Amino acid sequence: MSTPTNFGQTARKLYFDVAFTATQNVQVFACTPFRTGLVGDRFGALMAALQACTGSTPQEVKQRNEVTAWFQTTQATVGTVIPFNILFVGPTVGTNINPTTLPFLTQGGTVSAKNGHSAVFGTAGSLRHFSVKVSKYKTTTGVASGILYVQRQHSIEV
Repeated sequence: MSTPTNFGQTARKLYFDVAFTATQNVQVFACTPFRTGLVGDRFGALMAALQACTGSTPQEVKQRNEVTAWFQTTQATVGTVIPFNILFVGPTVGTNINPTTLPFLTQGGTVSAKNGHSAVFGTAGSLRHFSVKVSKYKTTTGVASGILYVQRQHSIEV
């Protein structure tokens, strides 16, 4: 499968439009092309899947490959505070309530408490495909919409 592009440029930032109904609490968005026919973000873009990092991968490679995700609410039920959770999960899409969170590895092994906090770790020699799960915290009722941003770290900041 070829590297996904957005207007001839490699996608480094994705923009997903998110809309929650009062009863819908989870949405999962594919960020890499783990199967053919995926729609991608609002512009049809997906990120390239990179080689998975392990706990012993040099820190510069981990930093360069790291992915950040954040959700910006654009509209919500008046008078309702709706907190959201964002986790990096295995490749899936839709309203899967319990997708597998991705591992968080160090040289000492897996840090289970941080599973879902990074999209770069996996089995050495394999491609790290991932999705992002956005969920209303504790199944809060209320209608909300917004934009999920997913961005690959492509420069080491000092």
